[in-house]
Amino acid sequence: MKRLTPFLLASACILSLSSCATTYPHDQASAIATAPYPGRGVLYKCSPYADALYDALKAAGIEAWKVYYMGGVTQEFYLHVIVVYKDAGSYWYVDNMFPFPTKSWGKTPRECAKDRSEQDNGYCLVLKVIPPEPPIPQPTPPPPPAKPAL
Repeated sequence: MKRLTPFLLASACILSLSSCATTYPHDQASAIATAPYPGRGVLYKCSPYADALYDALKAAGIEAWKVYYMGGVTQEFYLHVIVVYKDAGSYWYVDNMFPFPTKSWGKTPRECAKDRSEQDNGYCLVLKVIPPEPPIPQPTPPPPPAKPAL
């Protein structure tokens, strides 16, 4: 078993690295999102990082939002901001503590913050989305039935 353990650890590391390499698209948005902005990788510096990244994405003409939220795990609470951008019909979020963009299951920027907080096994209360997120398309109700002629 002692000889098998290093092999299993090495295999797990290689698999995790190969899966990370395919989690974000290789395009302009991901190149902008992975650039070194002030606050990247620094605790409590998510706001200057989000401001710089958001400005860079908007300058490149990429649809982006800053999502401010309060999260928590058990009795600990924190305030955080992430940047969400839309690429090829999917939403991606970028956090100052993650090295690359992450594809979200969310259908709106607000849901992307919930997806991010679930990475910490916590909950999420979205405080503000800048700019305001697009309205969720609502199905159009069917027309009322025609009244019979008398």
